[in-house]
Amino acid sequence: MEKEIYKVREEYVEARIIESLSDLLLALALWKEGYTRNSAGKAFSAVKALLSAFVVTNEDKLVDLVKDDQEKKRIREKAHAVPTHGMYGLAQMLKKARN
Repeated sequence: MEKEIYKVREEYVEARIIESLSDLLLALALWKEGYTRNSAGKAFSAVKALLSAFVVTNEDKLVDLVKDDQEKKRIREKAHAVPTHGMYGLAQMLKKARN
């Protein structure tokens, strides 16, 4: 039996927030032990997971911002993965969607 899309979204967002918090805690522990490079990687991973949660939560607003149908499709299908090369663009779009 398929789950409702809203429920799946809710569970996905919750999982990404938990992932973000656990990565941040691990980053802090690594930093305190002097493992700065590993700590930076975990901090980056935490930011990426949190951005993914924001993208999924605001997907409809992001789709409304773009005019191109191909771009709308790309947002719906791939934006939740938050590709590293697209992080800045997604963050800027979220900032516009907030207003």
